[in-house]
Amino acid sequence: PAPTQVAAARPPISGERLVYIVGCVNCHHQTPKEILNAPPLTVVQSYSLPEFRKLVTTGVTRDGRDMYAQGSIMGIVAREQLAHLTEDEMVAIHGFLQKGWTAERGT
Repeated sequence: PAPTQVAAARPPISGERLVYIVGCVNCHHQTPKEILNAPPLTVVQSYSLPEFRKLVTTGVTRDGRDMYAQGSIMGIVAREQLAHLTEDEMVAIHGFLQKGWTAERGT
């Protein structure tokens, strides 16, 4: 009989790694506020996963503000870049920002 191949287990997706790779910190923490006044990433802690998913894929906030229609950088990035994230990646980013991100970390 032929040897059975065992599929290598994929490591879990790191929300922390994605926050840096995707570039969330670039606008939300590493740009001087006088250039781009993006809210701190701790704002995600008030978003449920469905609300976060909608924000990330459409640029629409949970209160219905369409940042894409307003020409906001976040709206453009959401529709043109972040909408391509997989569900697992979105869950990982949301989970990390819910539990692993602090205001101190963002300074």
